[in-house]
Amino acid sequence: MRYSFSKILKSPVVLAIAVIVVAVMLPFLPQFPGVMSAAAPKFGGVIDTTTGKGVPNAIVIVQPFSIADAFFANVSGGCLYRFVTRTDANGDYTVPPTLPTGFGLPFTHARVAMPVRVFKAGFVTDGDEEYIKDKALRSSSTSRSAAKPPATTWKGLWLRIDPVFLQPSELSMREELVYFDGLFRPGSRCFDRGAQEQSIRAEIYDHFASRVCALPPDSDIHMAEALAVMNLSQDIDKFYAVMRNLEGMRWDVNPPFAPHTEPSFLARNICQALHEAGRPA
Repeated sequence: MRYSFSKILKSPVVLAIAVIVVAVMLPFLPQFPGVMSAAAPKFGGVIDTTTGKGVPNAIVIVQPFSIADAFFANVSGGCLYRFVTRTDANGDYTVPPTLPTGFGLPFTHARVAMPVRVFKAGFVTDGDEEYIKDKALRSSSTSRSAAKPPATTWKGLWLRIDPVFLQPSELSMREELVYFDGLFRPGSRCFDRGAQEQSIRAEIYDHFASRVCALPPDSDIHMAEALAVMNLSQDIDKFYAVMRNLEGMRWDVNPPFAPHTEPSFLARNICQALHEAGRPA
């Protein structure tokens, strides 16, 4: 017995399924614009504020995440994905189409934020100066570049990300370490050990290992700096074990519980732990 396509579409079963699908999808519709922006191919640039020219070979991290309202407060949801790249000779970068890993819960005003973090030795993102000075003294804070994503506009099927502006800055080692800390921390929910990210971690490891090991052997390195350096090494457990052997129980002090008595460690011990823990590969 044959049925026409129009009759099948009008059948009660098909209509019931259609109603169920629409009912399930409707609560997620407000999230679609943000998810589409996160999934779309993107392009942007990094500009030096002093010259107005693009900054080549800058590290760019695009890391969209979901935000939802729960119990009358904003709650950061899961990381949708993480893409790490570099700018080209003109200071431009692109992000290929990337499917987000999930959606927020319906009826929670779920939306997507897409911060773009840019790092280049000798520069800071415009507006991050106060953050750097603050976090170099405290262990927790949020930079302007992380908290305020750049504006975006559609250009055909591509999403244009407004330029990120960098300004030259002379940072101390402590300030520079805390500025980088957390971006390449293996414990991050959105950490990726892909070849590009590992290559960049190795570059940053080389940069800081040379600075730490060039210090006078008996110089003090504070806990915040030591933990940031540890996060860049290949084998964090090895780093911890070496420091525990060299510094004893002092290495087990948890700085958040004693912010005014932050312990410090000898530069030669940090240098040894760095070398034994290894360069990211």
